[in-house]
Amino acid sequence: MTLTPLVAALLFLWMVFIVFWRVMAMFVKPTAKRAPFFERIAYNIPFFLAFAALLMSFGSWAWVPLASIVVAQTKFSIVLGIGLTAFGLAVSIWSRIALGSNWSHTIVLVKEHKLVTHGPYAYMRHPIYTGLLLMFFGTAVALGTLGGMIGFGLMFVSCWVKLISEERLMIREFPHEYLHYSRRVKRLIPYFL
Repeated sequence: MTLTPLVAALLFLWMVFIVFWRVMAMFVKPTAKRAPFFERIAYNIPFFLAFAALLMSFGSWAWVPLASIVVAQTKFSIVLGIGLTAFGLAVSIWSRIALGSNWSHTIVLVKEHKLVTHGPYAYMRHPIYTGLLLMFFGTAVALGTLGGMIGFGLMFVSCWVKLISEERLMIREFPHEYLHYSRRVKRLIPYFL
């Protein structure tokens, strides 16, 4: 697959995500507590495999089985996929801004950690993962490849493992507040999941 308008649009959205994350990573609080090494490995392995499956499904990295088309590429599926990717990017950025300096790419508590329940966190306990999953799913739909769908599945596993670990840490740090919050607000999809 060459640099078609579809691939260019998807690459642009993912580059915005990456650049935004790198810039915002400069404004985080120092780490106070970190999750155990094996917990971090448990979500990092499917995370990196998800990106590998996605990348190996198109372009010069394509591996034929993963590049197999499983979702017909129609104007509707391409527009839907790009739209979902853009919406996921917007949810991720909104969530990251709401977290402010409490964010970390690994499961940690930062110094003077605060339980954030405003913005998208009023509707989902893990909206960054929701945004990332929407980006993966949208990209998979737009490309229509088996690798994209496998990547989405692996990213779901990674996010689920990570959010379970994060919630254990948050319950230890904010026992009453987090339990009350988790009874009110669903994990990934408002009012559903």
